[in-house]
Amino acid sequence: MSDWYGRAACKGTGDEMFPSPETKGPKVLRAKRRCKDCPVQPECLADALDYDTKRGRSDVLFGIRGGLGTRERAAHRLDGAPIGVCTRCELLFVSAVGALVCGACTPTRAAKRAEREIRAERLAAIARELAATPVSTAGRYLRQARAERREVAA
Repeated sequence: MSDWYGRAACKGTGDEMFPSPETKGPKVLRAKRRCKDCPVQPECLADALDYDTKRGRSDVLFGIRGGLGTRERAAHRLDGAPIGVCTRCELLFVSAVGALVCGACTPTRAAKRAEREIRAERLAAIARELAATPVSTAGRYLRQARAERREVAA
């Protein structure tokens, strides 16, 4: 290991920082968050990319190194995929064309559908309130309902 390793945030953490390539979810995010705050992250990432490049596919460093996982480093090395910083969580990730957020921050279709359903329920509640509201305050509720409808359409 290089001389910077003694200052690394992961020193002494054991397997926590080095999950297998198949590991996903909270374990990987915890490891990446630790890398994000590490004072030697650039040196670690450069060392990992250099090691992976010199050794080839058969002998790569497993786990999160310098903020990137094994597969992300391979995608960067083999495909030239750019390394980006997620605009939401500020973690490093290998980005697709024009991607601004990492996979963990990208909402799934189910999450988007659930969000639309919640908005639709709120619109229905506003409509019920509007039906039972005197005409003097109806304009305010109508404007609120239109604004909600615009959000649902977006």
